[in-house]
Amino acid sequence: MSNTRIFTIVAALLLVIAAAGAVARLSDSGGVQAASHSSLSLSVQLTADEVRRADQLFQNALVAYVGEPVVAAAAPAMITVQPASDYPPIETLTVYYIARLSRTPATVIIQERQRGRSWVAIARTHDVPESYYGRWVEVSTSYKGHDKNHGHGHAKVGATMRRFVPYSDAEFERQAFVVFTRDYYGVNGDQVQLWLSQGFSYPEVVLLLNYSRRARVEPATLVALRQDGLGWAVITRRYGVSFAQAVVPVEPKIELNLHFEWHN
Repeated sequence: MSNTRIFTIVAALLLVIAAAGAVARLSDSGGVQAASHSSLSLSVQLTADEVRRADQLFQNALVAYVGEPVVAAAAPAMITVQPASDYPPIETLTVYYIARLSRTPATVIIQERQRGRSWVAIARTHDVPESYYGRWVEVSTSYKGHDKNHGHGHAKVGATMRRFVPYSDAEFERQAFVVFTRDYYGVNGDQVQLWLSQGFSYPEVVLLLNYSRRARVEPATLVALRQDGLGWAVITRRYGVSFAQAVVPVEPKIELNLHFEWHN
C-alpha cells in the first residue's frame, strides 16, 4: 500500500475518532484530571502556519510508526478528508496503543470509543494490565477506635492504605504519547513528560525531536532556545536545516507494525 493511501486512511480515521473523543471526554469521570500547564510565554508560541505543519508532521510520523494500518476496511467510504490539523493525531495514536497492548483490532477500539467510553474503560474491557492505565497511591485514613490509655471513649487512629487511581483520558493519551516518542525517537520518557508539563504541545514535541535528528542537535538545546523566546525561523537559520526539512518525519527507531491475524 502506498504512503499516500496509508495517510488517507489514517486521516479518515482521525475524523471518526476525534468526534468520538469529544463525547468520551464529556462522559469520562474516572481518574485524576491532568493539570493544565501554560508556562510558555506568548513569545515562543508557534505561528498558525507552524501549528498546521507541526500537526502534519505528527500525523505523518504516526503513519510511519504504525506502518500499513490493519484497520483499512474500517475507514468510512463516504468520508471527506479534511486538513490533518482539524483532527488530533493523539486520538489515533491512543487507539493503536490500546490495540497493541491488548492485541485487539483497532476497529473494535474505535467502535467502543464512538459509544462514548473512556480510554481506561476500553483498556479494562480488553484486559490491558492496570499498570498501563492508572497508578497506585498511598492515602492516609482515620477512624475511631477505643482509647486504651484512658479505658473509655474513642480516639482517632491513623492508617495508610493503597488505592488504585485510574488515568483520566488526558493522562492516558499522554502515556501513549510518551511511549510513542520513546519508540520513534529513542528519547527518555521523563524528558517528554517535563516538556509537556512546561506547556509544549504534542505536535511541537514531535517537531523538536524530529528537528533534533535532522540538525543533529540535542533536544534539550532546542527546548532551551524555545524557552528563551527564539522562534523556529531563527532556529532553522542557526542550524541550517530548513523548516520544510524539519517537518519531514525521520525514520522511526521502532515501528509498531500491528500485523496480527484476527479471528472471530
